[in-house]
Amino acid sequence: DFESSGFSDFFEQIFGGGFRSSNESDFPRASRKGRDYEGKLTVSMKDAYLGSETVISVDDEKIKIKIPAGVADGQVLRVKGKGGKGSRGAESGNLFLHVNVAPDPRYERKENDLYTEIKVPVYIAILGGHVEIDSLKGNYTVTIPKETQNGKVLRMKGHGMPVYNQKNKFGDLYLKIIIEIPLGLTDEERELFRKLASLRSSS
Repeated sequence: DFESSGFSDFFEQIFGGGFRSSNESDFPRASRKGRDYEGKLTVSMKDAYLGSETVISVDDEKIKIKIPAGVADGQVLRVKGKGGKGSRGAESGNLFLHVNVAPDPRYERKENDLYTEIKVPVYIAILGGHVEIDSLKGNYTVTIPKETQNGKVLRMKGHGMPVYNQKNKFGDLYLKIIIEIPLGLTDEERELFRKLASLRSSS
């Protein structure tokens, strides 16, 4: 017992008040960076192709998110300073968004290349011509060489996905030809096909 032994007076003279238990007021709390947040963000393949913007809500704050052209499925986007708030003036954490690129029924994506099928009327496949397709960046015309076979794949250089973070660089688009056989032929059309078949068999 320090009181009965006189040690209390001794320590009070040296330390100016004796012992007391420490508490948070003795040691100011250190500043601490805010914690990072994680979330998921689903975008269409067209938005991934063109790049887009969306608005999400984090801690009741509206945040505009820029989706870069060429973003890939499973890629993680970092939004600096949009995580939890820091304490005592420390910086906020970051927001990490895991991107899900929704599949498009028209296209298969392999890295920066796109694969699709186009239907070509038999007349154009035989004689050659042009077919219009609806791509992710709008309609454009494809030239079909004459005597194109069913299942042939045409490569459209530079018409695939944008290369992420590389301006004016694109993958390729691969078009698999599906030849359409005409339905509901008239008698005259059937007769013309018979003549064509006769010419081919006699040659």
